[in-house]
Amino acid sequence: MLPTVFTIPLPGGGGIPIKGYGLMMMIGFLSAIYLCMRRAQKVRSDPDIVLNAGFLALLFGVFGARIFYVVHYWDSHFKARGLMAALDVTSGGLEWYGGFLAAVVAITIYLWIKGHSVRLFLDIMAPSVMWGLAFGRLGCTLNGCCFGGTCPSYIPWPLAVTFPYGSPAHIHHVRSNRAAVPRELMYISAFGWPTTISRENIAMKPEQIYGPQKKYKQASEALQAAFDQISPPEAAERIVKAWRRSAIERRSIPLAPVPGMTIEKLREAKRRLDEVRQEVANACAAVPNSKQLRDLINAENAAWLAWETHSNELRDLLGDSQNPRPAPGRIQELQNLAKEFRSARVFFVQPLGFINAMILAGVLSLFFYRRRVHGATFGLMFVLYPITRVILEWVRADNPIDSGGLTISQAISVGIVPMALVYMFIIYKFLPPQSPRAQIWTPPPEEPPPSANPPSGPSQEPEPADVLSASPVDLTPAEPPSQPKAKAKAKRRKSVLETVVVAPDAVEADSQEWSETEAICAKCGAALHPPEGLVYQRPGKRSRNRVPGVAEIDNPDPNTVMELICESCFDMRPPQDKSRAKRLAKKWWKTGKV
Repeated sequence: MLPTVFTIPLPGGGGIPIKGYGLMMMIGFLSAIYLCMRRAQKVRSDPDIVLNAGFLALLFGVFGARIFYVVHYWDSHFKARGLMAALDVTSGGLEWYGGFLAAVVAITIYLWIKGHSVRLFLDIMAPSVMWGLAFGRLGCTLNGCCFGGTCPSYIPWPLAVTFPYGSPAHIHHVRSNRAAVPRELMYISAFGWPTTISRENIAMKPEQIYGPQKKYKQASEALQAAFDQISPPEAAERIVKAWRRSAIERRSIPLAPVPGMTIEKLREAKRRLDEVRQEVANACAAVPNSKQLRDLINAENAAWLAWETHSNELRDLLGDSQNPRPAPGRIQELQNLAKEFRSARVFFVQPLGFINAMILAGVLSLFFYRRRVHGATFGLMFVLYPITRVILEWVRADNPIDSGGLTISQAISVGIVPMALVYMFIIYKFLPPQSPRAQIWTPPPEEPPPSANPPSGPSQEPEPADVLSASPVDLTPAEPPSQPKAKAKAKRRKSVLETVVVAPDAVEADSQEWSETEAICAKCGAALHPPEGLVYQRPGKRSRNRVPGVAEIDNPDPNTVMELICESCFDMRPPQDKSRAKRLAKKWWKTGKV
């Protein structure tokens, strides 16, 4: 466990703690977005759409995960604490399924409104979802949450571990009478609720514990010195009397729930405090240095409030009449005592969740580049992850069994699997393999660096061609440059493998007049330039499972049917066709046969 990885020091003292769970979540989110954008570029999709969808997933994911957790544990955790406790995300409590489903809904609505392909971009994001989940499980390992159930003593490390004092597993075992804690480490609240001293509080240093109290004493001494210098004595006596009344009244307003304190009593106490503070202000107005005196009074009141708030947060460590504690300076005794008590042996399930998510991320990534239908990768994720989640929930012990003999995550997983199978059946049986909204993205051209000596006269750069009115291009093979035979062969093989394309529909043309045919893409009409995009099919191979062959631009076969298609249209084809064509290209290069 490492709940706080490190602390960023601040100039005025103290620091900003960097939590292990939040750090892992940030690393997982950023790396998942990066991999997702790279994946989008490889299939010629706009990576900016992925970036926008990623930030939507972050916002709605956290919101949905928190709402799901609050609804699930409302009766046991939040009903008595109010709405503010439910909105406090920093206190912990997120459900992965709630965040995931909310993010999917938000991304789907965004893609639909913007006119982008929902199936294509959900496919692009599916492997990254599992990648981010893997880092989330690493955060659970550092935080100690999502722990496993108790296991027998004969199971060795690292399959079984014990968590330190104050961890979620240790607290769970103390409440279920599976781990013992001495009375010195227990705290009994005013309502009679027993709990252990917080792990964060007991790990504090003495200067962190008693620092606010020291500042309050300094502010109080400075105010008392100012009272001694007030003249005449009658004015000083009037100010001190009003200030002491305000000090008494402010103590009557509790900072934590107290038995018997109703809202009406609390409002009445605040009203009396406001009246006494107004008397203090009126009394200070009668002395010459009233502004400096009011500043000292306000500083003393702020220091007192900071100390009271700090004491309320450390009430389990500092103790009270019901909870005796060691004298100041002996907190080290409690810290040494806490190191001797740990949780019971539990299954080390967090790394299993990490391994499971990483395997699913790899499987989905490989399947993504071999799928035949847009949306299949997302559907496969909805089939595989719920199955593995049901298995992991049998080993975990942090979720209660409150959904028909299952945990809430198991119940949702059981409901998702048939829905995912129906989704896969629909996209394979009734929807086109390529989403109609899928668009080819072309990266913007890079601007050339400014030249130190720009050429004079008109520019020699050719104007961009209009793809809709492209003129025929001469396909006469150019004379190859003279070079060694081995280098020419390697270059020729590389050219063949790079220009392999497979068209969705064959466009037949007279092979004898192939050089007179307009070099325009049969799918989008873009102008083609050698050696881009020549594909042929052997006569008689017109069946559904025909085998495409490959030929070079400068070596046409007069007995073939010619077909032209650009690289952009080819990039939108299913990846199986591309990998298959590359294998056939290697075979054609070696044997001359397909």
